Amino acid sequence: MGRNNTAFVINGYSYADALCTFNGIELPGVTSFDFQEAQAKTNNYGMGKNAVSRSRGIVEQSGSIEMDYDTAKLLSDISPDGKLQSIPPGLMILSLEKSDSGKEVVTLPFFEFMGDGVGGSQGDDNLTNSVDVIFGTMQKTSF
Repeated sequence: MGRNNTAFVINGYSYADALCTFNGIELPGVTSFDFQEAQAKTNNYGMGKNAVSRSRGIVEQSGSIEMDYDTAKLLSDISPDGKLQSIPPGLMILSLEKSDSGKEVVTLPFFEFMGDGVGGSQGDDNLTNSVDVIFGTMQKTSF
């Protein structure tokens, strides 16, 4: 993702450029990301068979990020033991420049990598690393 001059579509919006940073370090080889927030919800029942209200439980944040090998290496260099999961929690920021000249910033505090690894197959010209992640409350700002 890094600095990408080709337009791409996220959630129906077209973006002209994207910049991904972790603790201020630009991650130019991020090729995809998927960040989710889900809240537990349960129907509450009275005397009858129909729900009368709804309880809301915890909110869980999770996702994944895919990057090229060079970007994973850049991150492993800041790890105490070279493993992505050993990097202390940090701040992930996605800056998305919309095709219509607007901008959206997604901030993910307490961002942590859950593992490490590398993947590839015959004919690949670039090794990749797809890692599950967790983070604090997702914050979105558009301007």
